[in-house]
Amino acid sequence: MIDINEFQKKHLYWSGALDIFLGTVPEGVYLRDFSTKNYQILLIGKAKEREILIDFQDRITKSGCFENINVPLSNLVEKSDIDFQMDFVVKKECLMEKNK
Repeated sequence: MIDINEFQKKHLYWSGALDIFLGTVPEGVYLRDFSTKNYQILLIGKAKEREILIDFQDRITKSGCFENINVPLSNLVEKSDIDFQMDFVVKKECLMEKNK
């Protein structure tokens, strides 16, 4: 028999973490692909300028819900019209509370 309370304790709520993530995306960043595996998020996109991409990385870091943010240095070679990929991990505690 399934204990509903135990099930709810283990349930992951992605909507709250995704709302936080969307709040980090600055103007000038365009996402082409977004995928998840376990707690990891992989992004592919384009940034108008290098500074905007760096700002995006900083916003994700400062949000408090994500860690191990990886932006390959090769993404930062160009000054403008930057095709980038980025991956990071969602902290489990950010998935445990239902979005209100």
